[in-house]
Amino acid sequence: MIAGRSTRMEVLELLRRKGRSSAETMAQDLGLTTNAVRQHLTNLERDGLVVSQPERSGRGRPSLLFALTERAGFPTSERNTSYMWHASPMLRPPPSAPCTQ
Repeated sequence: MIAGRSTRMEVLELLRRKGRSSAETMAQDLGLTTNAVRQHLTNLERDGLVVSQPERSGRGRPSLLFALTERAGFPTSERNTSYMWHASPMLRPPPSAPCTQ
């Protein structure tokens, strides 16, 4: 985690970089519990910034993979494998201060 950034922002940034991911994988990457990540994902999905899709891999319950929506400023088309990022104002870094001499 980066100091000064909210966990919500960290989850969004991780999904921006990975394209899609499970709650378990995100929890490992962020050093959080899976339940904490799931809570953030539930809220992000409710806000329309994240979508979930089940992915079956063998026996048992399919895992849910999460991805960003266009509302979050990211493309959702599976044809766009480059995951070009069109940053929403919420995710853009602050503009750098102008140089003064």
